[in-house]
Amino acid sequence: MAVQYERIKKTIAALAAYGTLPQGGTTRLSYTAEYLAAQAFLQREMLELGMLAEVDPIGNLIGTYVGREPELTAVMSGSHLDTVPAGGILTELWVSSQHWNVCAAGRKRAIARNEQYG
Repeated sequence: MAVQYERIKKTIAALAAYGTLPQGGTTRLSYTAEYLAAQAFLQREMLELGMLAEVDPIGNLIGTYVGREPELTAVMSGSHLDTVPAGGILTELWVSSQHWNVCAAGRKRAIARNEQYG
């Protein structure tokens, strides 16, 4: 299963709506209503991709694919949802969206082959 670039673009466009400014750009400062709404949206996206998705006590959204040997060291990727005032829509979201979708594609491929992913 290939990486779904259309899904990546759709996710980025959806996230851009949280904090869109009339004059262009996006402002989504940490822990504002826009930020928390974007985080909730992204958590739903992670769950839809088959990830575990939780918010830790200080507000970090953590998505996890559990491998077939969960005791082994995890592969990790990180990013952020906040923007600078009137920032662009991509910040680090393009990289994170690619990571999730690459993982989802690999997981779907393993499931199609009746293999355990991880």
